[in-house]
Amino acid sequence: VHTTFGVTDAPAGGMELKLIEASLTEAAPRQPANAPDARYEKFSLIFSGPKTPLLRQQIYRFEHPQIGWFAMFIVPIVTREADQQRYQAVFDRPVPLGNM
Repeated sequence: VHTTFGVTDAPAGGMELKLIEASLTEAAPRQPANAPDARYEKFSLIFSGPKTPLLRQQIYRFEHPQIGWFAMFIVPIVTREADQQRYQAVFDRPVPLGNM
């Protein structure tokens, strides 16, 4: 959190997005243990960037000095700040046995 990622294939030759939130969503308390996604970890990342150009909902190439590059699907979300746009990436992955 509070680190900057380059989006190299963004319109106008690229842009930077700042990771402002990373949140883990616990399984719903009423979710049965045998639900199809009961053993899945769910988390999301929220990024903040300039208002324009607006990045459409799609996969982009992200680069970070320590992590390297990777592809990630992001979606523009409602933003209250007039000079910023926020984006969200949502993840849903199986939890290894023994970690739950």
